[in-house]
Amino acid sequence: MDKAAISWSIGIVVVAVGIAAVGAGTVNDTVDTPIVSPPQAITEPEPQPTATAPGQADPAYTDENFNLSIVFPKGWIILTPGADNFPNIAEVYPLTGERHRIMAVFVESASGRSLDDAVQSILADLQEYVEVGTLEISDQERVDINGRAVFLLDLAWYTTIYGQPIDGRGQVATLIASGNVYTFIHTSEAHNFDSSQILFEESLRSFRVLVDDSSDDDI
Repeated sequence: MDKAAISWSIGIVVVAVGIAAVGAGTVNDTVDTPIVSPPQAITEPEPQPTATAPGQADPAYTDENFNLSIVFPKGWIILTPGADNFPNIAEVYPLTGERHRIMAVFVESASGRSLDDAVQSILADLQEYVEVGTLEISDQERVDINGRAVFLLDLAWYTTIYGQPIDGRGQVATLIASGNVYTFIHTSEAHNFDSSQILFEESLRSFRVLVDDSSDDDI
């Protein structure tokens, strides 16, 4: 996972805010280019509803190629990307209401790297945005989730669209399991963040690898 992944996730939220502004008729003739934007155009496949009938357990999203199982929030939909799109697993957003809250999952081979190595690489990639003032790393900590070491980065980001300032928040969670680096991203406008962060944390706790061959260095 590199800075393009963070840029993509924030950019999707920025684009969604812009679309909402157009629909609400709040756009004037001057259009500002977002400071942070998606690295490429996204062609979205048909959404897959995750909502279940009352009383039923939410189905886990599984991907054997990337060796994972995770439960996304009830009532949110999953967009699985094509080979050339970000992210390489899924983009998830609410089925109803504002599409200004995004969760995304990225997986890459650890190639012998430790969790600390992976996190340092992410921090180095984000430094460009920190230096120009569009991104702030507000907190970072190493926690234990289901017996695995997970590194959390809390982010605040800033941009303008259609002349209006947009403040956002996000969290990046990174772990290593079974030879892969798993990165989970949640980002939204600041006013929506706390409510959807609860759902993001629930999804993190549901994460499992399908075939667990982690060494002691992974967990």
